[in-house]
Amino acid sequence: MIPIIVSLFFICPMRGQVNWFPTGAKWYYDYSSFGFGGGITILEVLPEDTLFGNTPFQRLLERTIIVDQDALDTIERFLFVREVNQVVYGYSEWLGYTLLYDFNASVGDTLDVYFGGLSPGPFVVDSVGVEDINGFSLKFQILMFPDIFEPVEYGYLKVVEGLGSTDNFLFLDHIIIQPFDFPFYYFRCYEDENIGLVKSIPSQIECDFIPGVTATKPNIKQTTSLFPNPADDFIFFHSDGLHHFDLQIVDMTGRIRQTKASMAEDHYKIDISELENGVYFFLEKDEAGQIIYTGKFSRVRR
Repeated sequence: MIPIIVSLFFICPMRGQVNWFPTGAKWYYDYSSFGFGGGITILEVLPEDTLFGNTPFQRLLERTIIVDQDALDTIERFLFVREVNQVVYGYSEWLGYTLLYDFNASVGDTLDVYFGGLSPGPFVVDSVGVEDINGFSLKFQILMFPDIFEPVEYGYLKVVEGLGSTDNFLFLDHIIIQPFDFPFYYFRCYEDENIGLVKSIPSQIECDFIPGVTATKPNIKQTTSLFPNPADDFIFFHSDGLHHFDLQIVDMTGRIRQTKASMAEDHYKIDISELENGVYFFLEKDEAGQIIYTGKFSRVRR
């Protein structure tokens, strides 16, 4: 089942429809892969168009920063998108033109979405609506598709006009069930000059944080660790000799659930037995209050 994200959208007076893919727009995603570790993926709309035949497509730069033990690796490539009257297409050298989203579709409509390989189908519009996001009245759809391994089970995606999937990745071929060593993506943030900033993570967390390192200093080595994950009643934190002044556990609504101040130990044990099952962020701050470590863990009561 696709995880449901916590909405932190602001409800404001409506200002109408927005354009897809304005220059400079960015999407931020958690990246994880069983074969290559985890990190962050950022999509950015570039100013240059690209022609395929006589059809112009907008070019996106996809940059993935992977944390692998104490090293950071960066992978870059280009993706291509086109929107016509609220219908969004992608382009790949393998599949050519592919339908991504159709915001003209109604409940019960089947979308002509296919990505080859293990793509499930059909994609059916389960429900539609309008959501107020930063003053814009944006359409959304809930898309339903069958689990290819369990045909009686279904997955669901929420997609929002202008943003795409707010559960996973903009390009559906990145997120539909894949072999187990393929990457997984989870939506963090979207921002552009019109809509502004849309976040599915707590306000204390920067959109570009890299698990285990400082987002504003991407060249430092990973000197911290948080384990086990998932955790039951305790987690262990190791900071490799760094002096930290404030430690916080924050839930997905942004509420601070635990705080430890002026800790100087390298390695210690934290009781989380009173936390509910769920996903939490672990923040380490320096003396000036700047976040120098961000981790994420799941609390699962056994």
